[in-house]
Amino acid sequence: MTLSLNPTTLTCIPFAGTATPQPPTIVSEARVNHYLQAFCQANGKPFVPEDSRVREWLAGENQVSFTTMAEALVTQIASRTDLSDLDMVILAHWTPDAELGQAVTNYVLHRLALEDTFAFALSDAGLASPFMALDCIERYLPAQNGKALLLVMDQNSLMSHSPAVDRQSVANAASGMVIERNGSGLQIQTRIHDCTEVGTETILLQQLSEQFGLTSESTTVICEPEIAARLSSRRHIRCTRPDLLCVAPFWEMQQAIAADDGFSQSFVSKQHFVLLSQHQGKIYTLMATSGHTR
Repeated sequence: MTLSLNPTTLTCIPFAGTATPQPPTIVSEARVNHYLQAFCQANGKPFVPEDSRVREWLAGENQVSFTTMAEALVTQIASRTDLSDLDMVILAHWTPDAELGQAVTNYVLHRLALEDTFAFALSDAGLASPFMALDCIERYLPAQNGKALLLVMDQNSLMSHSPAVDRQSVANAASGMVIERNGSGLQIQTRIHDCTEVGTETILLQQLSEQFGLTSESTTVICEPEIAARLSSRRHIRCTRPDLLCVAPFWEMQQAIAADDGFSQSFVSKQHFVLLSQHQGKIYTLMATSGHTR
């Protein structure tokens, strides 16, 4: 049972300069800090008052909520394909929503008038969150003509200091796509591998190339710059933008498709992609192939 991604539904939207003004809040800084302390304790982490950014978060500058992003994505994707028959809606993200208390997937269900659709959000897996979401879709999407909407988002308004995020600037950005069982477009597969030694990525790519008949001329590898530095320069590689976080690999895929990236104009019959991400000793791969390889 194969999964497919119709490239016409792949949508990436930057939200620079489109922050949504937040209504005046009556919640005090002390009250939100108390919430943040309780949240840290519930997750077994110490609360460090010096790490609080609640004052800036309450100011609401440059905030774009996930609901705002979801509305923009759904509007664009619905203009390209029918979304009335979705079996699953999944939101994948690393950073938290800029707006507390919003059930984003429930908003999408209401927006699309979906009554029997399974929906949830997946986070806390770093940059691998969308790969894990795709793995869930592959496992649980109905076997016959199943259809899922995957939304990927990250934003830069955080309540507290985050060492992982603070290493670079973070953009407000979102991506969305429709994944179907036995549909048309790029055939996709997700896999999770143990990263046990230096050079694992190179060995893994070689194995995937041999198994699926992927040539370096027709295959684009999309990965983080740190992974790219360990790969052969003979491969066609597109490095992801660190500021786009989870959205980054899909942004690069969309850019490659739009620009044709030096391949034949009929990309559906020529182009193949291997997306790589790494998290907690695992390498996550997403293969998107045309079905015409060798």
